[in-house]
Amino acid sequence: MKALVIDDSSSMRRIIRSYLAQMQVEVIEADNGQSALDMLKAHTDIEIIFLDWNMPVMNGIEFLHVYRKVKNMGHVPVCMVTSEAEQSAIIQALSAGANEFLMKPFSADALRDKMNLALGVLS
Repeated sequence: MKALVIDDSSSMRRIIRSYLAQMQVEVIEADNGQSALDMLKAHTDIEIIFLDWNMPVMNGIEFLHVYRKVKNMGHVPVCMVTSEAEQSAIIQALSAGANEFLMKPFSADALRDKMNLALGVLS
């Protein structure tokens, strides 16, 4: 399985990559939504996306709005991974096209559970 991790924080990308490596998930990384769109064109085998909200260039919500409209590309499940904790933020992310919402900080188990939910896998 291959995942795309989109976060402007190299530390957060490293944490997610480490958790996913324990699950034998290959990771591709992007530091903003715009570079992520480019990565998705080059890596058509991405099966899940972990997306930060607050990033420069193109934030997570902007990415979702663009990504979900791209023909033949916007079908991959997206898990929003963010420190945004308000219920309105969760609603906004899900309305924009996120499949799941994971609040920072989180454990490897929480990441796995959200990934399985987004993929429709019973754990």
